[in-house]
Amino acid sequence: MLLNSYAVYMEELEEAAARLRGAIRVLARRAESVTAAGGLTGQQQAVLGWLSERGALTAKELADLERVRPQSMAHVVDALVTRGWAARLPDAEDRRRVLLSLTESGAEALAHGRELRQAWLVEAMRTRLNEAERAELVAVIGLLERLGVTE
Repeated sequence: MLLNSYAVYMEELEEAAARLRGAIRVLARRAESVTAAGGLTGQQQAVLGWLSERGALTAKELADLERVRPQSMAHVVDALVTRGWAARLPDAEDRRRVLLSLTESGAEALAHGRELRQAWLVEAMRTRLNEAERAELVAVIGLLERLGVTE
């Protein structure tokens, strides 16, 4: 009897995890489409975010952070440099390495993308959820944050 209960429990967790992954994926794609409407792809937004958070990085480091091939990252880097959102700089310690750094206009594009996504999410929460649902969502956010913590 205990094994059957455990199997049901695990099946429920599996289903909940699948639903959660799907919901997160849909929210992320929707937010990305809002940012793309502002002229910034999701991958570009992510790279600008890494540069803002960590400072100058190589294209290889960015590819590793984003879990993409270096060739794919090269296209993103080229687009960011072309738009003036990032600049290539020689590494002061190793002149063979080229670092990518965030420009002022890149920081502005990053902030604008975040503002667009934030505004979309606030409006969706305001119009699609009632007061009790918004309170429930706020309570769940802490649980989601705990799931993401690495030990």
